[in-house]
Amino acid sequence: MRNVFVSGLFLGLVMVMCGMWGSALAQQGPDVYIFIASPSTAKEEPDANGDFLIEWLDGDFGYISLYYDSDNQEGGETLINPLPLPAKDFKDFTWNTNDLPNLTEWYIVGKIKLSLDENEPWIMTSYSKGTVYINRLIEPVIRVGPDADVTADRGLTLTFQLRGSGYYWLFYDVDREPGGEGLITGPSDPFVFPDYTFATYDWDTSNLPNGQSYYIVGKTKANLTDADWCYSETSLGRVMIDHTLHYQINVQEPAGSVYLPAGESFTVKWDDGDPNVSAYVILYTDTDVDGDPSDDVRRSPLPIEVRDKQNQFSITFSDLSDQPGNTYYVIARIKESSQGDGGETLAESISDGTITLYNKSAQDTTPPAAVHDLRAEPRGDGSTITLRWTAPGDDGNYGTASSYDIRYSTHIFESDADFQGGTSVPYVDEKTGNRPLRSGSPQRLDVSGLDPATVYYFALKTTDDAGLTSPMSNIAWTDSMPVVLSSFEAVPGFERITLNWTTASETDALGWHVARRGGLNGTFRTITSQMVRAAGTSSEPHNYTYTDTDVSAGITYYYKLLLYNLDGSKEESKVVSCSPLAGPAGPTSDSCPLILAGGFVGSVVNSSTGGSLTVMAIVDPYTGSGQIERDELYYKGIPTGILLYDDGTHGDDVAGDNTFHNTIDVGPGLTPGNYVLEIVATDTDGNQSPVFPYVTVR
Repeated sequence: MRNVFVSGLFLGLVMVMCGMWGSALAQQGPDVYIFIASPSTAKEEPDANGDFLIEWLDGDFGYISLYYDSDNQEGGETLINPLPLPAKDFKDFTWNTNDLPNLTEWYIVGKIKLSLDENEPWIMTSYSKGTVYINRLIEPVIRVGPDADVTADRGLTLTFQLRGSGYYWLFYDVDREPGGEGLITGPSDPFVFPDYTFATYDWDTSNLPNGQSYYIVGKTKANLTDADWCYSETSLGRVMIDHTLHYQINVQEPAGSVYLPAGESFTVKWDDGDPNVSAYVILYTDTDVDGDPSDDVRRSPLPIEVRDKQNQFSITFSDLSDQPGNTYYVIARIKESSQGDGGETLAESISDGTITLYNKSAQDTTPPAAVHDLRAEPRGDGSTITLRWTAPGDDGNYGTASSYDIRYSTHIFESDADFQGGTSVPYVDEKTGNRPLRSGSPQRLDVSGLDPATVYYFALKTTDDAGLTSPMSNIAWTDSMPVVLSSFEAVPGFERITLNWTTASETDALGWHVARRGGLNGTFRTITSQMVRAAGTSSEPHNYTYTDTDVSAGITYYYKLLLYNLDGSKEESKVVSCSPLAGPAGPTSDSCPLILAGGFVGSVVNSSTGGSLTVMAIVDPYTGSGQIERDELYYKGIPTGILLYDDGTHGDDVAGDNTFHNTIDVGPGLTPGNYVLEIVATDTDGNQSPVFPYVTVR
């Protein structure tokens, strides 16, 4: 039963009523009742320590529990005193409110019962007429860092702690003395956070003097109009401004091996990270990059200001020391000054590529090198193809060629005659017109107006100013099949060829058939008796395989995939080719070892800097009359003394698995070109394998 009592002027009347009611109870049993007398008015506040005195009227019997509640409705109350209070001993209770949220309002609820029995019902419940209002007016305080010295370049994230309501300022100062601070942020962008909140602020330090150090100062005011600060604190640590941390430079060109006629110029390009502080770039060349700057040749007479963002400079090789045959690295250094040698070097980069000079005046008998990295990339709906490749030179990979002959066809180019029968594509570059770029430069050409549902094959030849033409490039292809075919390869085996292909995604694909042609002049015929089922529609990769056993050694077979779609349409893939291996003679006592496969992992070496190559060979364990004793690299039929190992060393991962490895270090100075190496295996009885002649390094 809920009793509502009044307070204030009617307190005396209430006392009379309580006395009468208590008299009635006295005649019937113990005097058990409660009346919450305080808070009696709305929003009574705790004291500065967060304490509030709850007062009540009760009889001298029973046990009292106090609660606080937000809505003055029965249910949902929160207990204040953990143990019931005996009515005969307590008429008030001090409640500490510091754990309650600030700026909240609560009613007090008192309940009384005759005993401590948990199952006994409450005899009476009383609700306060007034409320307790939690209003902690805390002076705004700020705690700032850093606690130890830190370094900043163009910016730093400051971390600080706020308490109380008010306004917060951040300053920087060269010392810990009052006055002379520089403003970081203030009330135009005020910090408003709950008590004890950690906050951050991104401080832009790019315009501060390099080498200076600053303390961080935090100040607060309760109101913007206050004349004095409420609180001020200075960090223990300093912020050290070091703009050199941001200086970065990266020479982008030359990126590869560039061959330049002696006396001509080359445009060096770089990326300097775009710092917002003043600095300068000076370019040098060096032939050995030995770390000794005394033999570096300065190539930019005047320092190049970083803020100009030109990021390129043309070097002319006309000095008497710039002789044909010299090879140069380009060194870019960021300097702090525009005077003299620029002073301190703040950052440095050495080019990955080199510039080699040659004598252009000699009679030209060398055609441009063939392009080996031509690739085709579809764009949009597939009606436009982007071709990309690396420019060859005028003489092999030296210098700059004169023109390109780029062609495409719906049939693979298997001969020069096929190439001449293809559709010619004009080559145009924004900078050079129809002339190729310098050797080693990346080239690009967009071919438009193509049929999105057609497979196209692309190839190119390069011509120099003497009319000499390169061999045909590798063949690039692309199509717009309703699947994204990420790979398609033919792998030779003993009297068999295995086809492997992978799709990155598929759309309404039904399945695959495989078509084969034997030799150059044959006709493609379907060889799969059953369709290889596709995934349908999927955005996940899927792998497929098919093994063709109806093959003979010595014949090159050509394969293409026929994709059938759910709508009845059919698409064709590119063509791959392969020749099967001759079957082994069997493990007879007088047979020889047989190398099943071999090759390089990473088959390109920079002729200027050298590099490492890992070569591998797989030897048939069932041929030969003894164990494999020696697996050796040959060049032009002559043993090199370079052995491959199957003992878990020299890059071999598993000993005794008949897979032989070795990692070979190739030094600089190797003449550019393709080198075909052979592998020969010898067993313990002296039997040698047939020469495996398929290992090529470029």
